[in-house]
Amino acid sequence: MPAILLLDYRFNESLSVPGIVVTESAQATPGTKLELVLADKSCGEIQNLAHGKAIYVNGAAEIRPGIREGQWMVCKVPESPPRDAHTVMLTKGHVLIEVVAFPEAGVSRQEILRLAESFVEAQ
Repeated sequence: MPAILLLDYRFNESLSVPGIVVTESAQATPGTKLELVLADKSCGEIQNLAHGKAIYVNGAAEIRPGIREGQWMVCKVPESPPRDAHTVMLTKGHVLIEVVAFPEAGVSRQEILRLAESFVEAQ
């Protein structure tokens, strides 16, 4: 069972409208390196950040286990109507990090990528 940490930043302190949600989940034993892979080229975009790569999706995204241990397949979830949310998925060691900025947060793609880039692996 993965250990999960959820950080929920509220839009204008609203109790009902989340602005940015950060989910960290330990998906493997410490020492295992996780790998994110796009399930298909249309699923999102690979982003090279200062401390590794991330996957960006305009909208909601889902993950599922890949063919190798520690591998996770990422793909955009079809939504109707589409929402202009920003989702970034990245890994730090054995921890999977998902950052979702809802449209109500008013942040840009570049701002959410900078936020994701600021995460570092715990020592």
